[in-house]
Amino acid sequence: MSALTKVFVVLLVILSLLLAAASITFLHTVPDYNSQIAVLNTSLAGAQAQTERVRAAESAAARAADARAAQLDGLLSDANATIASQRGELARMQAEKTDLQGQIAQSNTTQSTLSNAVSANMALVNTLRDEVAALREEYDRTLQQNLDLGAQLAKMSNEYEYIQRAFRASEERNKDAMSRIGDLEGMVIALGGDPKSDQTPVAPPAINGVIVQRMAIEGQPFALISVGREDDVKPGMRFAVIDDQTSQLLGFVTVEQVDDQVSIGKLSGDRIDQVAPDDQVKTETAV
Repeated sequence: MSALTKVFVVLLVILSLLLAAASITFLHTVPDYNSQIAVLNTSLAGAQAQTERVRAAESAAARAADARAAQLDGLLSDANATIASQRGELARMQAEKTDLQGQIAQSNTTQSTLSNAVSANMALVNTLRDEVAALREEYDRTLQQNLDLGAQLAKMSNEYEYIQRAFRASEERNKDAMSRIGDLEGMVIALGGDPKSDQTPVAPPAINGVIVQRMAIEGQPFALISVGREDDVKPGMRFAVIDDQTSQLLGFVTVEQVDDQVSIGKLSGDRIDQVAPDDQVKTETAV
């Protein structure tokens, strides 16, 4: 029973007591008490009806409050479920955030490693570029040296072929000369002479020329001179080499091979390293 109902009940009891007291008083004081009782009964009935209405309103209010409470409980349950769902979503997002932070940290580490690797590779590329440039320069220099050596080899090959031809021609001439010497010795013997007897040697003629070119044959110093068979040059002749600028004696060249216009001889002396083209050559009798 609610407090409002209790109040109405107390009021009803009090009214009933007052009505009873009033009725007793009225019975002694008011001759028309029946009408007053009827009035009081009417008031009591109205009070009881009011009490019933109050009870009905209270019951309806209680039912409405229970329904509202049930509705609020449902809303609260829905809110709790929503909160739980949002908490789960928040936890998932926190986990994704943590995972993303880990991936970012790993990415930063990887980027730093890649940057260091790129820097190292760039340094290596620069080093290799410098080495390639140095190798290219070395290759160009070596190629030029090979070209120079090839030219020198071709020149030396030509000189060697010329010397070989001159040498073979000299051998042929030596053979002819030995044959003629043999013939002359036979003639001397036939005339009653002795070809092996000592005779006063004839001095070589005065022959002058110049150094045409220096060369090395099997590591030995040789020179090509501008006089040959047409100038009466013969193998074994020795020429003095005179400096073209100072007229000083530089050494000697002993003829080994003779051609028509040039000859080849071996250089000797202390200053033959100073012998150069255009230096003068003279037979020793002409010095």
